[in-house]
Amino acid sequence: ITGPILGIGSILFARFFPAGDGTPARRRPLSVAAAAIVSLALIATYIAQAFYFSSSAPILRGLIILAVLLYYFPFLLWRRTPDNLSLFLRVALACLVVGILVPTMFERRPIVQSALKHVLFIGSYGLLILGIGSRVILGHSGNLHLVKKLPRTFKLIFGTVFLALLTRIVADFIPTIRVSHHIYAALAWILAVGVWSWAVLHYVRTPDPEDDEGEHEENDRPCQERQHPPKVPT
Repeated sequence: ITGPILGIGSILFARFFPAGDGTPARRRPLSVAAAAIVSLALIATYIAQAFYFSSSAPILRGLIILAVLLYYFPFLLWRRTPDNLSLFLRVALACLVVGILVPTMFERRPIVQSALKHVLFIGSYGLLILGIGSRVILGHSGNLHLVKKLPRTFKLIFGTVFLALLTRIVADFIPTIRVSHHIYAALAWILAVGVWSWAVLHYVRTPDPEDDEGEHEENDRPCQERQHPPKVPT
């Protein structure tokens, strides 16, 4: 899943950190050759981990992801955080690297290793789903301004996701409360997704204003011109 994340990120990540005039942050273009090399390298680490290199392969995978993020998306380090969605993205990508690298330090302690993997699944994948989903839905419905209009709502979503993460990690360390904390983590995640659905998801039914403008411009053209477009001289 890390390959698709980086592939989608080559288009979307810069939009989370717009400049003062609203244009996306500048990024280095990801060529087809570079994308193929990174994808094959990531797949190779999974194959290596499955057969012989259970410790070194995840370390190499984490370093590849870190190198790609720092080289192609340098604005993640120095660009200020303009809103809560950019915070979602920044924290999620940090959890992506930490969730892959840190568990390898506890190979002889499988309980710790298992607990820390939730940093990857909840802290990274969970926040990425909610953050990128919010950016796409609100952006294509003409409601991106709601990110700044509803800061408390997005902070509640962010805090509830991390409550689920911390509760799930603690559950693995204390067997006597494991079941109850599994329930608490599930309820926290349900609450986060519920609040997100109430604040964001229903906008999927709102048409894209840019599509409407294009349709109006097409309808405003004379009928004869639409049926018989002007010939371009050769």
